[in-house]
Amino acid sequence: MIRTTKLNARESLTARFIRQKIGTQPAYFSLTGEILDASVRRDGGIVACGCLHDDILKEWPDLADAEALHLSKVETGEPMHAQANGWYWYAGAVVEAGHPKPEGAGRYIGEATQGRSCTAIFAGHARITMDEAQQLVERRLSLQQFAEWIDAQRPRWKAEADAAVAKYFGGA
Repeated sequence: MIRTTKLNARESLTARFIRQKIGTQPAYFSLTGEILDASVRRDGGIVACGCLHDDILKEWPDLADAEALHLSKVETGEPMHAQANGWYWYAGAVVEAGHPKPEGAGRYIGEATQGRSCTAIFAGHARITMDEAQQLVERRLSLQQFAEWIDAQRPRWKAEADAAVAKYFGGA
């Protein structure tokens, strides 16, 4: 899926939502953007490119489902390193909420970054609401309980991926 729009007299934004496959790794979803400036003579006029999700969603809010799936596996909908990355941010969110480190948390846990809390980052990673993330934080899951929670998300993640394939790629 490719969309392009004019941002102003000189600039245009192109968004690409693709299924990317590199080598033998499973295919994953990728939503990227490119801003071109017609007045720029170098680099093909490219002034910004890559993970321009804020710019893309400002122009096309209906791509929020595609943005949520960025770097998730196409076949399963599983976020990249679902359990490891999820646990890192979840453990950080538990500590951020004023609780001790959860059982099984290692030396390194997530820390708020770029004005976003660990809870917000975890919610985005797991594709759940902030309320759901906060409720989960208050449960103070152990690593084993977290792994079980991750396993319980797999059917939902698969359904989200299947819906995106049908919507953006005609079900193929």
